Amino acid sequence: MSSRLAERLGVQLPRVEHRPPAVLGSWGAEVADLASACGVELDPWQRHVLDVGLAEGPDGLFAALEVALVVPRQNGKSVVLAAL
Repeated sequence: MSSRLAERLGVQLPRVEHRPPAVLGSWGAEVADLASACGVELDPWQRHVLDVGLAEGPDGLFAALEVALVVPRQNGKSVVLAAL
């Protein structure tokens, strides 16, 4: 990828992130695959949100009870919810 394209795409991972420790796995990839099968291609940051938000804790339940996503308007927040 050229540096010019990387500049235009921006940083795909959050600058600030807090997530619960001790994660066994995540359902994020399955959600992203289903969205893709329906014709919705997620951006890397959207996949990251799903991976972190749908991670499993050591007890097999979701590791995070709440997930917050702060992104400027019209940048794909609703697509994450639609995929979910």
